Amino acid sequence: MITLDQTKQHLRVLHTREDTLIQGYVDAALCEFESYTNRKLYPDQPALTTDTSAPQYTAILDQKIIAGCLLLVGYLYNNRDMDAAMPRAIQNLWASYRVLQIA
Repeated sequence: MITLDQTKQHLRVLHTREDTLIQGYVDAALCEFESYTNRKLYPDQPALTTDTSAPQYTAILDQKIIAGCLLLVGYLYNNRDMDAAMPRAIQNLWASYRVLQIA
């Protein structure tokens, strides 16, 4: 969904030594989007259409989702040894996708 090259460009990483780590951060960011918004994320409309077991709430990857994921990856990459607050910009980018369920 989000390429390693795109992510490394965002991080300004030129080497390959941390590719596995960075890919792990990308995967975690995509999972965090799904967790935060309560939506299943799909790379495009055809992928959503072909999923016969798609849940009620879904999202298709777009630039706002990618921007939030890249910000989260940057946060995880730069703060791996610290306990720092997650940037509010990520929540601002993803807030419009969030499904709030009221009991």
